[in-house]
Amino acid sequence: MIETTNDLPGGALARITPDAVLRATQLVKRGEVLDLGSVLHPAMPKGNGDDIFFPFRVTRHRTSRDLGRDPAMAGTSFSTEVVMGTPHVGSHFDAFCHVQYRGAIYGGATAADAEGDFGWRAGGMETVKPIVTRGVLLDIAADRGLDRLPDETEIGQPEIEAAVAKRGIAIEPGDAVLIRTGKMRQYDDPAAFVAGQPGLGVDAAIWLYDSGMAPRRPRARRAVGHGRARRSAGSPSGRGIGPRGSYAGRRARFLSQTACSAL
Repeated sequence: MIETTNDLPGGALARITPDAVLRATQLVKRGEVLDLGSVLHPAMPKGNGDDIFFPFRVTRHRTSRDLGRDPAMAGTSFSTEVVMGTPHVGSHFDAFCHVQYRGAIYGGATAADAEGDFGWRAGGMETVKPIVTRGVLLDIAADRGLDRLPDETEIGQPEIEAAVAKRGIAIEPGDAVLIRTGKMRQYDDPAAFVAGQPGLGVDAAIWLYDSGMAPRRPRARRAVGHGRARRSAGSPSGRGIGPRGSYAGRRARFLSQTACSAL
């Protein structure tokens, strides 16, 4: 029997205190709601390849016409659907169990014990509380005078610090930091979208985390992290870039130990 992470601190999300929520709500001026979600459909970009991720598909379970023929429905009808897809594609928020480092997830449970045939027994999305907090948008593409950063561009700590200073702000505990790279401009071209990506460097991610960042990226705009931070707005994975070996190991360790998450 394993110990679940339901009672563990919510990673970096624990920084979103009631006071942080109140401060955020006091910033609302227009009440405008922006949709950052990407469109889910069969031909959507699938990330790292067909062998890992499955696109979203909707099929009919019962049609309204078919149900309407059932006398028990007494003239009432409706349709029901079946949705299939890998949650990791499109807009999403990584659970604490998403990244493992040396076989362990955030909270200390091992993946071997925590993962079952029908999901995770620890660190699932049920352990992530709703997020209401201040968002800080750093439009790095615009700062460079570009519509989109070239693939494989790494955004380092000095550039992030400069972007924050340029806006005359400070990262406060509980902030969600949204980093726009412009990558989402290629979302309708799946081949170009998955060919490469710009992203946040590990040093910059750690600096944001140490500065107080809490949740992470919108997927149709992401931000950085895992224990829960925010990811790069406009990057397909918000994972940043770098050599797959050394970078992946550093990122996995950072996410599994801090629970700073990415969207």
